[in-house]
Amino acid sequence: MTDTVRISVRGVPAPKGSTKSYIYKSKATGKLGVATTADNPKTEPWQRSVQAQIALNWEGPAWEGPIEVTLNFALLRPASISAKKRPWPCVQPDLDKLERTILDALVRAGAIRDDGQVCRVIKEKRYATTPGVEIELRRLAISQAPTVSTRSGMLC
Repeated sequence: MTDTVRISVRGVPAPKGSTKSYIYKSKATGKLGVATTADNPKTEPWQRSVQAQIALNWEGPAWEGPIEVTLNFALLRPASISAKKRPWPCVQPDLDKLERTILDALVRAGAIRDDGQVCRVIKEKRYATTPGVEIELRRLAISQAPTVSTRSGMLC
């Protein structure tokens, strides 16, 4: 049984933004319905690309139990911004929204059962000449679980 899987996906990472829902009335039936749309049209194509790459590299059933995910996002530096002026991509897209796209793709691809299994995330975004994301999934053993201090109630 493999405890670590690494997957590389090339392409421009797209954040998973907020969704917008609205109520509509069907012209055919007259019934009310709810439609939900994403506010970033680039999210779905990127997520499908990530999902496809995961499915190509995945062997076996979805992992169960606690999982650690490492995400290294490579973003293109805008031509108008020099490395000296901005060495880190400390602007949009938000790192947490980039992460959401990947976690949803992992579930859709059948790599993990639910994104609630992810107990530890290590992530970064940086500038690179080739955009994409490096994904590493690692099973967490029971022996790696954090302990709780009886004194403070905080994790140690």
